[in-house]
Amino acid sequence: MFRATSIGLIIEGENIIFIKKHMQIIEREYRNNEEDFLKIRNLLIESYTIKKSFFNWGVARWDIVRYRVQAKNFISGEKSFLQKHHLWETEEGKLVGATLTENNDHDLVIIVHPDFQELEDRMFDWAEKLESHSSKNIKTCVYAQNEKRQELLKKRGYKKHSEAEYMRSFDLSKDIKDFELPKGFTIRHVHLLNDFENRINVHQNAFENKGFDLEVYKLLRQAPGYQIENDLVIVSPDGQFVCFCVVWVDDTNNFAEIEPFGTHSEFRNIGLGKALLTDVLKRLKARNLDRVYISSGPEPALGNRLYESVGFSDKRKAYWWIKDL
Repeated sequence: MFRATSIGLIIEGENIIFIKKHMQIIEREYRNNEEDFLKIRNLLIESYTIKKSFFNWGVARWDIVRYRVQAKNFISGEKSFLQKHHLWETEEGKLVGATLTENNDHDLVIIVHPDFQELEDRMFDWAEKLESHSSKNIKTCVYAQNEKRQELLKKRGYKKHSEAEYMRSFDLSKDIKDFELPKGFTIRHVHLLNDFENRINVHQNAFENKGFDLEVYKLLRQAPGYQIENDLVIVSPDGQFVCFCVVWVDDTNNFAEIEPFGTHSEFRNIGLGKALLTDVLKRLKARNLDRVYISSGPEPALGNRLYESVGFSDKRKAYWWIKDL
């Protein structure tokens, strides 16, 4: 048994236990099951409730990673992927921290309860040790507003690199602009089995992503936050899906996230994106939600001018921080 100062550390067999103000924090591997998936989901919801902002991911992003981005790795139980997921819990089993990977590319995601930020140093210790066996560096994405995380990264030898993404929001108490659809185009949600191929095609074209296939789309529709009425498309006069988005609602915190949002390459710059976005905003305002969030890549990503033209504001920037191991 080994004991250390600071938070306090005890090593007992394969378990590592941290002591926080007379509270034991036990770290363990992520079990690839519904219980652990929901524990992370609930932590994300709770942290937004406490901070009233994205201190961690929004819950939609975890749904999307589990059921779309890395769905096949989770289903197959890919060991090299799953070992990058690790949990920190109280004695009572309450989750207060998690390390994840989003892209399985030596990228580290830290999810931590706002009251347990002192665990972050130990979480980075764990992740860096793991990555050192297979990579010469490790990277993590941090929003500029998270000053405490950035100070920790500097102390640990990370260097700030390029912009990673932007986050914008729309306050639904404000007026929503009107943008009309071109003649013959309509908006509806995906609801028929024979819609699937059409929906997959527009996603593949908009993001040049052939990996989004029928299997992945069916898995996405199983995510807890997926609602069929929020899987929206614009249909051309000849029946082709030409613009689309999925809306994810956090009912606990009364906001929504839009992810993904895309337009077919042959139907851009004719007002479809503006029309779909404003339609979504009106739908969500009618549900009495407070705010809508949407992410984009850094400049010159196509979505940036579109989102601003509709009225999304309060742009927050995230940056990659990288450390050589």
